[in-house]
Amino acid sequence: MRILLIENDSKIAVLRCTFLLRHKHTEEHATDGNEGLDLLLHRMYDVAIIDWMLPNRSGYDICAIARAAEIKTGLVLLTPRGDIDDKIAGLRRGADDYITKPFDIGELMARIEAVARRSSSASTSELRAHNVVMDLKAYLVLVASTPVDLTSTEYELLELLIHNRGRALSREQILQSVWDAKENVVLTAVDVYVSYHRRKLHPHAHQHLETVRGLGYRWQP
Repeated sequence: MRILLIENDSKIAVLRCTFLLRHKHTEEHATDGNEGLDLLLHRMYDVAIIDWMLPNRSGYDICAIARAAEIKTGLVLLTPRGDIDDKIAGLRRGADDYITKPFDIGELMARIEAVARRSSSASTSELRAHNVVMDLKAYLVLVASTPVDLTSTEYELLELLIHNRGRALSREQILQSVWDAKENVVLTAVDVYVSYHRRKLHPHAHQHLETVRGLGYRWQP
């Protein structure tokens, strides 16, 4: 799952990010309302966890602008305010769920998963990037209108890269997101599977999968 955390309390953010990564979720963190909104508008996430009180732009405003821009990402609003009027205001501005601080991290995770399920069922079943089309329901990949045969691991890797187009993903992030934590897989497996992709996407789309020297890989935005 691809998660955006917009939270300006660095200590709390580190704990949440650590928890999310431990559960094999790809996360990105913003500490400023404007920065978080920019990420939400220009990158793809399954769920965004948004603090109500942020520098420069409130969580309420971020929700409202994201919905006006028809962003389909599930939005979970965090706030220390438990008043029913505040909850209604957040939901009316576009939040899918609302959780009051302090809260149990397990409860937050359950709410994230529930919002992600609703968001996924309501979103499009296709993922497009350049001349690559992924049919997420039929588990089919077309490159320049021609079907390409991918293994389940190759499919998950391609979906991860395209969902995060424009973002450099480290080998560690890719390994945690694509491979089961119980599998004894080394980092070089990521390089091997990227080489598989480039061969199978050649000659129509292999050039969009870039190597980020010293870090990992990125799909061109």
